[in-house]
Amino acid sequence: MNLTLTKGGEAVEAVAAEASFLDLPPADQETVLSWIDERLMSRTSPNYRFSGYYLRTILVRETRVAITNSQFNEAMEMSGYFSGTRKKGPYLNFNVSSKSPALCPEIPKPSFAY
Repeated sequence: MNLTLTKGGEAVEAVAAEASFLDLPPADQETVLSWIDERLMSRTSPNYRFSGYYLRTILVRETRVAITNSQFNEAMEMSGYFSGTRKKGPYLNFNVSSKSPALCPEIPKPSFAY
């Protein structure tokens, strides 16, 4: 990502490097990979119903690990998931089953009073 900044009226090019998944602390990496392994299930084709952005928001809410979309995409690929497009962007769709525990929280059973 290239940014043009001005310094004293002079344009300066700055390159912002995206953080890699491997830049996260090892404990956070383990937490993210464990969450993916335990809370997501794969399917044969990409699921366009749930974006990587949506999955990442669930991960952040459940684990409290701050992670970017690009870092999440890397973690998904490291875990064996693939996206539905050849592009490398922050908002990808992966082959995640709609029946994954992260997407189908258990519904509490109603208690009946007799």
